[in-house]
Amino acid sequence: MRSTKITMTSSIAMGALATMMISPAQAQDPIRIGFVMAKQGAQAEHGKHHYEGTMIALKEVNNTVRNQPVEVIWLDEPTPQDAQQNMQRLIDEQKVAAVVGGANSATALAISAVAKQNKIPFIATNAAATDITGAKCHRYTFRG
Repeated sequence: MRSTKITMTSSIAMGALATMMISPAQAQDPIRIGFVMAKQGAQAEHGKHHYEGTMIALKEVNNTVRNQPVEVIWLDEPTPQDAQQNMQRLIDEQKVAAVVGGANSATALAISAVAKQNKIPFIATNAAATDITGAKCHRYTFRG
């Protein structure tokens, strides 16, 4: 239950943060939020619960943030390398405004590096490594 509340809060906060970074020309397009969490393997159930919590939170605000529709695009994170590649795909192909995810510390650190390089906000929802908000901390990564 605590995990779902954290994810819901993180998702709504991410949507609000993303709207502040959108230009007026993009105002009519949906706000795309990337979601990089496990879809397979040992953490798949965890990823599913985080995604469902995100969707419940969005439903409660009519799938909008600041009167703009919100779209969540979920890609898998089976390994840190795949997590990085999927984060980059979300940025390049889906033009996401921000990303939520990181089912473990290794994938969260990998995603965080891409967030920093591309200047895209990232909320690490489940990672515990102190490097995320310590030695490898930067202005684009937050712990949710």
